[in-house]
Amino acid sequence: MGANQTVPSYQTIGSALQNVCYTGEQPGLSFLHTHSVDMSTNFTQILNIGPRIYPLALIDQSHEEIFPGSYSAILKTEIEGIEIESVLNSESIDVTSTIPFTDDITFALNASCLPTYDISFNTKVITNMINASIQAKTVDNFKNLYLSTETNVALSNSLLVGGAYTIDLEKFRQGFELMASFQTLRNLFCYTYNHTNSISTFGWNFTINNGASIGSKIQVDHDANIKVGTLGYNMVIGNNSVCASISSELSTCAKFVRDTGKGLTVSVGLTSNMLKQINAISLGLQLDTGKQI
Repeated sequence: MGANQTVPSYQTIGSALQNVCYTGEQPGLSFLHTHSVDMSTNFTQILNIGPRIYPLALIDQSHEEIFPGSYSAILKTEIEGIEIESVLNSESIDVTSTIPFTDDITFALNASCLPTYDISFNTKVITNMINASIQAKTVDNFKNLYLSTETNVALSNSLLVGGAYTIDLEKFRQGFELMASFQTLRNLFCYTYNHTNSISTFGWNFTINNGASIGSKIQVDHDANIKVGTLGYNMVIGNNSVCASISSELSTCAKFVRDTGKGLTVSVGLTSNMLKQINAISLGLQLDTGKQI
């Protein structure tokens, strides 16, 4: 990492690996609205509507949701240097407060009251050499206690290694995950191994130019001896972007995103699985209003 560049989090690298190839979205309509009140406060609403294919009487067999959609409301603000985030959705109510100790160390407290009372404490250290966090979390009305840690270490300007470890102190179950990332000017290589699921994932992304890239991803389920490969392409032209992929399971995906430049972004996604004969379409709308920050 450079002198003024911090190490990305473990989750950030994991997301980069998953985003190497576009693999489709939930079918239906999604709407996201963000209203910026000022430099430190914004309110976001997310509405997802997914069509129910089978009648409600067959809900046990179809494994579909009773309500064909979900809603979330997120309020982010900052008071005296303390970041506060409140999340309300159909499953829980969460409030998180992040307090900076120094430029490199932060402390976060999260409380949830639905469907059970849960509390978590998180301490994070971010520098140009390491990104580490340790978390203690109570779940199920304080009956279970989990301890977890995530660490990323920059061995050089282009090589990152990291790991995540979680233990359930109630049942003494534990799991870990390992990660390695190597990045050059045009290439990004990522590898993860999840001990809990016995799944290895390898991803590669090559930047052709400023607006186009190709990527491939191979996922191996060691327990089921299943290997799935995916090849994808992404291109950005002005305010438009197009991405597409095809997998070894003969599943194809494509997505088109149009930024109108007036606070409105429209996306259309198509997914088709030729073996299972399943086709799906998704439509997304993103609207930004309020003060421009």
